[in-house]
Amino acid sequence: METEKNQRISAVADYLHGLGFKNLQIAEALGVSPAYVSDLFKGNKSIGAKLAYKLEELYKISPSWLIFGEGEMTASKHSVEHNEAPVFQNNGNGDNNVTQTAGTPSATIDKLIAEMRESRIEKDRQIDRLLTIIENMQNK
Repeated sequence: METEKNQRISAVADYLHGLGFKNLQIAEALGVSPAYVSDLFKGNKSIGAKLAYKLEELYKISPSWLIFGEGEMTASKHSVEHNEAPVFQNNGNGDNNVTQTAGTPSATIDKLIAEMRESRIEKDRQIDRLLTIIENMQNK
């Protein structure tokens, strides 16, 4: 599955480069480093929901297609004209509010929310493990 996601990311790279965008321009637009974009396009970095939605906002690339392989790579003319995309609003406490517009499949939103929550849970576990290691080192 990860290979399929990497193939989709590679297709995005080809698409954006075909439109004349350079990695530096893409990085600046996304608010990430050029090295990150390069690693992402090579399959050395993974893409999360936040960056997927930024790609949609900037280049009309479907986050559902990019993350799950569902639908088409680029947004349909109708959805671009009517701006039909779920909106994630970070409220600062780790919970994200989701506003669903008409035409957005709720199953896709549910998958993205579940992926984001799982990612947050895993990060919390990693932080807990690091804190335990630090405490053990200080007690020695």
